[in-house]
Amino acid sequence: MKMVERRNWEEFRATGLNWWTNRALHLFGWAIVFDYDNIENPNEELQELGKMLSATTIEDKERLDSIIQRLRLIHEGCNIYPARVKFRGFDNKIEEKGFIKISKYLQDNIEALNIDLAITHKNAPVVIEGGELPEFIGNKKQ
Repeated sequence: MKMVERRNWEEFRATGLNWWTNRALHLFGWAIVFDYDNIENPNEELQELGKMLSATTIEDKERLDSIIQRLRLIHEGCNIYPARVKFRGFDNKIEEKGFIKISKYLQDNIEALNIDLAITHKNAPVVIEGGELPEFIGNKKQ
């Protein structure tokens, strides 16, 4: 069974986990920083590229090359590093957005998280929609 599944930093940010992690790190004067050189709003840029990609056919090599080149620039222009910070916490607007992102992530992933818990901790109380664990976890009916 695979215990580690590599994910990307954009997903980490989009789920609110970077904000949540930085809330804890701020206590110690630290943060994980996403620094995009020459890109004002990488999320908008990525959304625009996604729209372009969905409207592009495989035959349109020139447009695909352009999209790939822009994605590389975003990827290469992103520097992620730990940093010492002077501030502690976030303003109310950022806190609200962070809690909304985390809540949505939990809502969308609660079943998978419960299955993970059941696999790694046999005596953990697990609640799955419908009330039963899938058979592959060892919940064979008697």
